[in-house]
Amino acid sequence: MPFFAAWPHTAHDYPKLAQTKLAMPVLSIAVEKAGGEVLAAQMKLVALNVNAIVLEDTGHCVTEGRSRETMQAILNFL
Repeated sequence: MPFFAAWPHTAHDYPKLAQTKLAMPVLSIAVEKAGGEVLAAQMKLVALNVNAIVLEDTGHCVTEGRSRETMQAILNFL
């Protein structure tokens, strides 16, 4: 099934899936200028153990704008 065609089915499944939060550690890396705090809050709705990183003064692409900070966050998480 094509990705977009599956959205209605996925949306139907979400309430049931959301009843149990993810137990494994989750790393959320977002940027200040693209809703970083919003993504962190969303991750905390679906996971118990969230490590949220919000990179300041960064645009959409964290790996280009803050490559060192992104890599360090991933290494620290691992």
